[in-house]
Amino acid sequence: DSMVNYGENQPPMLLCNHEKIAVQMAHGYAKATGKPLAAIAHNVVGLLHTPLAVYYAYIARCPVFLIGATGPMDEGMRRPFIDAARSTGASSSRIVLRHLVPHLIPLAAIAMLIGVTGAIVADAFVSFLAYGDNRFSWGTMLNAAIRFPSLRGLFDTPWHLLIIGGIAISLLAASFYLVAIGIHTAFDTPKVKRS
Repeated sequence: DSMVNYGENQPPMLLCNHEKIAVQMAHGYAKATGKPLAAIAHNVVGLLHTPLAVYYAYIARCPVFLIGATGPMDEGMRRPFIDAARSTGASSSRIVLRHLVPHLIPLAAIAMLIGVTGAIVADAFVSFLAYGDNRFSWGTMLNAAIRFPSLRGLFDTPWHLLIIGGIAISLLAASFYLVAIGIHTAFDTPKVKRS
């Protein structure tokens, strides 16, 4: 934003509709010209979408310069409180503890809860594949339901174990995810002052 608005678009910027496409365009430019091209991606979701494109550039031995950047689009939310605190002479530690940490705690809680969701699903998947020694897992229950010895044939498996285990995994993962969404909604909603 600052490069385009205040730098008179020097160097020239090209907007892409996906971060992976931006990195692949930088890869193609490097392959065609032999010079690296910078790709800028948003630092959360954007950098989650770029690894495969970066890997393709790495395999082709093409230099790609990837920048992770962020910032609110609303001009009123672009850190005016930090600039105001700095103009009053506040120290860096006070700015971090008083202004930045309260904004980072909800983000850290969301990342932790989504990580817990991923760990639950990963544990169930690994247990379902019968790796490790985890006897008390929903994945182990699903595995046992599929491997249940049946004398009558394939369609006589204990389907209730499959359904109960699958619903339990889904509900637990969804509950952590919904708590993360609730935290995000509670802390990210702009506070409207009524006069």
